[in-house]
Amino acid sequence: MSSLLLRLDPYLFHSASLSNVANHFEEINSKGFEPCEIISIDDFIDDESSTKTGFIKSQFFDLNDTCNLDQVSLTAYKAMRKLDDDQVKTCSTSRFFEFAGFEGHSLLLSDLREKFQGEEVGISQSGNFIYPANAGYMGWHTNWVPSESPVRIYAVYVPIGGRSFFRYVNEEGDMVTDWDEQGWNIRAFQCGGDHRRLWHCVYSDGTMRFSCGYSVFGIQMSDLSHFELK
Repeated sequence: MSSLLLRLDPYLFHSASLSNVANHFEEINSKGFEPCEIISIDDFIDDESSTKTGFIKSQFFDLNDTCNLDQVSLTAYKAMRKLDDDQVKTCSTSRFFEFAGFEGHSLLLSDLREKFQGEEVGISQSGNFIYPANAGYMGWHTNWVPSESPVRIYAVYVPIGGRSFFRYVNEEGDMVTDWDEQGWNIRAFQCGGDHRRLWHCVYSDGTMRFSCGYSVFGIQMSDLSHFELK
């Protein structure tokens, strides 16, 4: 595993929290999107006080587009490298849903705040996504922050292993594909400062992929070493 990316043991979170969230994800996986409604992104943004529970389609979502491996290829990465930092800190091509009003994320957020305490530490949600089983993806991006060095932690749950992945570029410039295993997959990477850009993308085909993201300020990757998956 690259020094830019760590695989963490799920015990970073309380087992009861992971079980609670996993049960909800399995319900969605078995019933499709029936447990929650599909919410218009425009309606959700217009109503800042909204307490709706549901799924928000990503801005660039195309229901008819099912050939997305091109967007997570080495060729696509090389094209994105030509853009400036502001253009690549978030992706411009994607096919996923965002959560709205899902209480399970608060459980995991509370667990992280219990683990990492101190006046200098700040933790917030940074991305809560469902990638559909038929070619869900998020294209190449960096999450780069110019002056601060937040650690990103993603708790990913997949009902079926080996059908989705987190792909990144390591220190040597090689493209690495880190396949998700069945159940929970916890990853961390740093995304601030001049030398801490982790180019990465995500793909799923054959399983739903549930991703809960958190930004942790005030810690370094070395602070996570004792949570590293052995």
